[in-house]
This record gives sequence, structure tokens and C-alpha cells, in this order.
Amino acid sequence: MDHAVSGINLKQVDGLKDDNDDMDPLMEFMAGLPVEERVVLVGHSMGGVVVSVAMENFSNKLAVGGFVTAFMPGPKLPMTQIGQFTSSLSSGSDAPRDIQYAYDRGTSNPSSFLFGHEYIYIYDY
Repeated sequence: MDHAVSGINLKQVDGLKDDNDDMDPLMEFMAGLPVEERVVLVGHSMGGVVVSVAMENFSNKLAVGGFVTAFMPGPKLPMTQIGQFTSSLSSGSDAPRDIQYAYDRGTSNPSSFLFGHEYIYIYDY
């Protein structure tokens, strides 16, 4: 299954309001599963975030979730908390200064970002 704006999904990147829009195909699929059905989800890279959100919202419909070189929030650090943390980094005075943001849709909402070495060293390893 693809994220929005990927693969066969016809949604255009300019039509995404936020990360939740990108997750819509999987969330709609999970919501539509019959109660007795369980699935295996595997995410790679940022797909780990999507698997994590599905695990938080549809734990009763999952047999197992897999992470292959993917972002992997955990039970004591849910994706919602990570989202709040990363949002605060862009405006905080102690934020690493080597995150590069691209603002393709105006100055209030970055459309993409690139973590620098300092950020990765402090927060990822």
C-alpha cells in the first residue's frame, strides 16, 4: 500500500495539508477492516512513522508491525509526542541549527526538511 502522492495514488503533493493526509490511504484501509481481521504492517524509512500511527490507532487489528531501517517510535514515546517535539525544534532557541527546511507552499508550513549531522547525532543516535 502506498502513501498518498506515491505509487498509484492520484493525490498531488500540493494537495496535502499535513502528514495526516499522507497517511490517509492506510488509515482508511485499517478503519475498513472487519473486526475479526488482523494484518501485518511493515514500514521502511518514514513508513515506520505510518506503521507506528496505525499501531497506536488500530492495535486490535494488527498481528505484528515491522520496521525495516525505519523511524520507530515506541510505547513510551508515541508518534504524537514526537510530532510535538519536532514542531518545537523549529522554533526553539536550543534547536540544532543544521536542519534545512524547504518552504514550497509559503513561509508558515515547511513542505520538506533535511536533518543535518548535529541533529542526527543529538536526537537519533
